Formats: sequence, C-alpha cells, structure tokens
Amino acid sequence: MFVSKRFTRFAGFWAFLVVVVVSYAGVFAVMGQPLLTWSNAAFVGLGVVYLGVAVAFGMPGAKSAESLAGRLIYFAIQMPLVTLIVFASPVQGGIALLVLPLVSQAVFMFPTVLVGLFSALLYAVTLAQIAAAYGWRSAFLDSLGLLAAFVFTIAFSYVAQREAVERAKAQALSAQLEEANQKLRDAAAQAEELAVARERNRLAREIHDGLGHYLTTIAVQLEAAQALLGGSPSPAADAVDKASKLSQEALADVRRSVGALRVDAPRATLVHQLEQLALADPQLMVAVAVRGMARELAPAVEHAFYRVAQEGLTNVRKHAGTGRAQLALDFGDPVLVKLAVEDDGRGERGGAAVAGFGLNGVRERVEQFGGRMQAAPRSQGGFALVVEMPG
Repeated sequence: MFVSKRFTRFAGFWAFLVVVVVSYAGVFAVMGQPLLTWSNAAFVGLGVVYLGVAVAFGMPGAKSAESLAGRLIYFAIQMPLVTLIVFASPVQGGIALLVLPLVSQAVFMFPTVLVGLFSALLYAVTLAQIAAAYGWRSAFLDSLGLLAAFVFTIAFSYVAQREAVERAKAQALSAQLEEANQKLRDAAAQAEELAVARERNRLAREIHDGLGHYLTTIAVQLEAAQALLGGSPSPAADAVDKASKLSQEALADVRRSVGALRVDAPRATLVHQLEQLALADPQLMVAVAVRGMARELAPAVEHAFYRVAQEGLTNVRKHAGTGRAQLALDFGDPVLVKLAVEDDGRGERGGAAVAGFGLNGVRERVEQFGGRMQAAPRSQGGFALVVEMPG
C-alpha cells in the first residue's frame, strides 16, 4: 500500500524544496569566480524547472498526483531533469543529493517493484556523475556511502509511509466508532421514548378504567337522583344538581388527562380546548383570543397550558369579583408560545393559594418545560397571569 496525496504533496514537497535550496547553496558557496556565466545561468534554470515541476505536482487539487499514469509522467520529466542538473553542476559531488527527494517520493507513489527500479536508475546516475568527474575508482569508493544514503532515505520514507497509513486507519476507525456511538445513542433515546410512551399509555388506562369508571358511576347515580327528586326546588335538589355538574366536569377533566397521556390517541387542538373551557361556566364570560398562526405543540405542553388556563379562570371566579375574563394565546414567536389569563376585576390576589395547586403550582408546572410565569395586577385594572413555554 502506498500514500500519494497529502503527504507527498505537502510534507514531501517542503522536504524537496529544502534539499534543492541547500544543494544549490552548497554548490555556489564553494564555487570560485565568476558566478555570472551562461553555464551557471543554465544550471540555475534547470533547478528552477526541476523545482517548478515539483511545485505544480504538489499543489492542492493537482490531478496528476491522483493516478498512476500521472505519477509516471511526473517521474519521466523529473529524472532526465535531475540527470542534466547533476552533470551540469559546476562543482561535482554535492549536487548529487538532489536525487534523494525523488527516491523518497517514489516510495510514496509506487509499488515496491517500481521503487526499486527508479532507485537503481537514480543510483546509477549519481555514480556515473562521480565517475565522469573523478574516475570509476572514486565512484567505487563513494558507492558504499552513497548506498547508505539511498538505503536510509528509502527506509525512512517507508517508516513515514507506514505511519501515515496507520494514522489514516486510526482516523477511519475513530470515525466508524463515533458513528457507532451515535447509533447507540439514537437507539437508547428511541428505547427511552418507547418506554415512556408505554408507561404513559399504562397510566392512561389505569386512570380511564379506575377513576373514570367511578366518576361515570357517580354521574349516573346523580342523574338518577335528579330524576327521583324531579324539578322540586329544595336544598337537596340543589346539592344533587351541583354534584352532578361537578362530576361531569371531573369526568371531562379525567378524559382530557387521559388524552394528554396517551401518545397514540387523537386529541383536540389547544385552541379548541380553551374554547370549550371558556364555555364551561355560564356565569363567567370568557373571550378566547389567538394571535399569530396556531401550531400543534407537544401533548404535555398543551396539557400544561390547559391547566394554567383552568387555574387562572378559577382564580378569576374566586378573587376577581368580575364576570369577564380573557384567554389570550400568542403564537407570534417562532420558538415560544405565550398564554395570558386576564380580568378587569379587583387586581390584588393577596398571594392566596387557589384551587388545585395555586400560583406556585403553576410556576412549577411551567418551569418543568423551561418556561416562566408572571402574575401581577394590570396597570389598566384587573389581574394578569402570563406564562410562556417553548413550543
């Protein structure tokens, strides 16, 4: 397996650049005068082309590095160039280091067979350059040191390649592990939602079959008592009539609670529920106002709004001293829904606890859903209970 993208085109390129600059600097540092000659200019020009091809090949998005054919073309250009540079150098010997970046690149670009072929060719070019300058005896004496440099470059490149491959594998495994963990989290969340839904349905059945059954029986018995008493005005008839109304309201309330608990049961919209609540007491005229486009909320949130409205109207009956009230439901905010229970009565409530759970209970219920509550006299008279919850 070989790596031919980011490592070769970035880290490898910078190493390539450093070797070229150092090699040329070494040549001109030991070269005598004159420096400004046509041969030196051609020598520098070959180096610029050699480096320019490497830059073009190493630029991000270069298509030539993506295919084996492109890499072969790259080497077909660079190997003759480096050969010309080595033989055109004014100072023989040190410039031969220019072949080592190509040897390293071959490790990252090609299979082992091609790595051996290109390395052997570059090794032969280097020895030939030394022999041309100093004779074959000197080339033979330098061959072992040069061979050590080639072996070190190849070995180090294989180690770097191996590390890059292992790092890529580790990153891939990390991504797979994160994906698996996300799936586990999703499955756990689904299992929790399913368990909650089953428990809600179980509680709904218990309420319906238990309390609902008894309230239904009480309502039937009270209707029978009303039939026996007839229309005669008496304290007993009044008590039975009130008890019958209360039992009917309690039964309707139980059914609403069951509907809110069951996740698979169709339910009326929040606006419709508030409209029905407004009609429950003929002695209190309640107007329902809806601002913005009404939208469906979570069952538990809708049930909380209903309970708040119910509690607010109970407050009005007990403490306001007025026969008028308003339920204002505001959907104007895209993430919040506001409900205001307003009246034009006395205004002060004196902090008294009201039926059911009172204002403290309203605040606790609303805060469970990340909402907030305000309850205070209105500047224009009366009292306002305002809650807002995400929805």
